[in-house]
This record gives sequence, structure tokens and C-alpha cells, in this order.
Amino acid sequence: GAEGEQVLPAFDAFLATASGPAARDAPSDDRSVRDLFRGFIAFYGGFDAKREAVSVRLGRRGAPGARLPLHMMPRENGRANEAAPMIEDPFDETRNLATTMTAEGLKRFREELERAASMFAGESPQLSELLQPWAPAEEAAAAE
Repeated sequence: GAEGEQVLPAFDAFLATASGPAARDAPSDDRSVRDLFRGFIAFYGGFDAKREAVSVRLGRRGAPGARLPLHMMPRENGRANEAAPMIEDPFDETRNLATTMTAEGLKRFREELERAASMFAGESPQLSELLQPWAPAEEAAAAE
């Protein structure tokens, strides 16, 4: 469809740049997966959904572009709305990839970020510990 036609040229352009001479001459990044994951946790852990947007295209977070829509989600109590993260589609600056996020999904995402951050606060966790399946407290109690 039309969307696929728009994505393919952008992807082809990305591949051309990623495999061109500049990519071959770029310094290698020798950070470990653990360090990269810790950076991911720090990046999203302090995220202010009302004032910041994530731009994968630019590789940073900051003030949202004027054309990026804010996605408001009703909270569980139904009395107030909460802003979902603004995650800019790298191929369409006017599309917020987080528009499918629910308040419950955002709550779980934040819980998982907090869990991972607390694991990194002490001794560096093993990858197997980080990848342990996790269930919300109410689901874990019901399973017992």
C-alpha cells in the first residue's frame, strides 16, 4: 500500500548510509549489552510524557515537534487523563507511535523500568536475572 511505498525509500536510504564509507570509518561502540540496557532504563525512566518526546530519528528526547500529537489516556479511576509518551515515528514526524498505549500499559511499563532500575542500583545483575518473567503482584498472588 501507500504506507509501504513511503517506508521502503526511507529504509533504502538508511541502508545506504549505514553501510557507506562513513559507517565503515565510524568508531566502534564497545559498550556491553548490560551498559546499553542500563542506558535504556535511564533514558525512559526519567521521561516526562507531558513535556518530552522521543525521536528515534534524531536519537534523543526533547521538546516534541509542533506536529506530533499528544495521546491522552483515561486513568483507571476515570476522573483524570494521563499523557502517554510521545514517540515520533522515524518515517513520519506527525505520527505518535504510542497512540495505542493504555493507562494500564503505561503503568506496567513504569513498574518494569523501576524493577530494572532497582536491580541495577545494587550489584550489577546477571542477564538471566533481568530476563526473568515478571507478573504484577495481583496476578502472582492469584497464581499461588
